[in-house]
Amino acid sequence: MPVYLNDMKITTGIILSAHGIKGEVKVKPETDHPGRFKKGNTFYLEKEKRDTTLTSVRDINDGLLILGLSGIDDRDRAERLRGSLLQIEAEDVLPLPPDAYYFFQLKGMEVAEEDGTPLGVIVDLVTSGANDVYRIDCKNGDYMLIPALKQVIREVDLSRKKMTVRLLPGLKEACTYHEN
Repeated sequence: MPVYLNDMKITTGIILSAHGIKGEVKVKPETDHPGRFKKGNTFYLEKEKRDTTLTSVRDINDGLLILGLSGIDDRDRAERLRGSLLQIEAEDVLPLPPDAYYFFQLKGMEVAEEDGTPLGVIVDLVTSGANDVYRIDCKNGDYMLIPALKQVIREVDLSRKKMTVRLLPGLKEACTYHEN
């Protein structure tokens, strides 16, 4: 599940539309932890630049939620929130198991081979069926796609914002592209 960085606030849901006439909104969760959406929990409401508390929570089909938000009590106000993000502070994310990271922790991280050869900076995450892939922008204008596999990612140092990788044979040549 993608995680977006926005002034150290992490997006956990996107408001899709108003629902009904009492100010409820339809929300698409953007988290692997849907239990985060409980009555009484607080989120930052990006469009209004304020905190809001969940006053009601209902599941509907396809993983979507219907939420009541404090201070939103009519359809017109709810409709103005279309496209707004529900966010939490980065330090409030739930802990992950060892050797697992949120993308916001990796974005901007310097990447180098085990021998110290710099490769570039992580700028994007591509999710695929098999495994995630990091897009690394190189200083020469090229970019690389590096699979997020244990045999490739050798070390992640969050405090130094450094990742050490062991490229599989042929990966460097096969995964170097030039932007035209």
